[in-house]
Amino acid sequence: MMVGWIIAGCVLFLILLLLFSVAKAEIRSDGTLSLKAGIGVIMIRILPKKEKKPPKISSFSQKKYLRKMKRQEEKAKKKEAKKARGKTEKEKAEKKEKPKKSFSEKFDEVKKLLSVIVETAGKYSKKLRIAINGFRISVGAEEASDVALRYGAISQSVSYLLEFLDVNTDLTVKEGAVDVTADFISGKFDLFADVSVGIRVINVLRIGLSVLVKKIKKG
Repeated sequence: MMVGWIIAGCVLFLILLLLFSVAKAEIRSDGTLSLKAGIGVIMIRILPKKEKKPPKISSFSQKKYLRKMKRQEEKAKKKEAKKARGKTEKEKAEKKEKPKKSFSEKFDEVKKLLSVIVETAGKYSKKLRIAINGFRISVGAEEASDVALRYGAISQSVSYLLEFLDVNTDLTVKEGAVDVTADFISGKFDLFADVSVGIRVINVLRIGLSVLVKKIKKG
């Protein structure tokens, strides 16, 4: 009987530990996008994906290794062929005709997405902790006039986004971390970001329940 109570106590302790742990994501971009996510001290790298190490030839015969590689190549070719067949000429034409979105338009989309998340999360949005350790943008273009226009649009978008996050979430910005500059010389566009997002697991469950209740009320 005593052993049962001890096991039940350990299970309850682990559940409470999980509920009050922080689920977090670390996003870093410096030419290559890096994404880690996890709970507490346990973090798993999602991007970039780990490269598969080549198998040791000594562990199996050369012929078996070559057969395996051939099967993998054939499987990859079939997969690509299937994808190609699935795309119609119309879809390809639409994709070509679709204009590229500007950086400011992408920022507007991010703001809209955040608005939906905040509205859905309700009062728990303030439980979302965002730490910006670095966010630097160098705006460049071929023409100097384009640089000026893009710089103005991006600077304003960044300012609005930070203001939105500051009002609706628990935002921490490291001193001097955010910087938008105009590059009239190289003509290149560079982005560096080092951002972490965290929220306690129990608050995630609360948000989920809040969304469920809202859906039930709406029918």
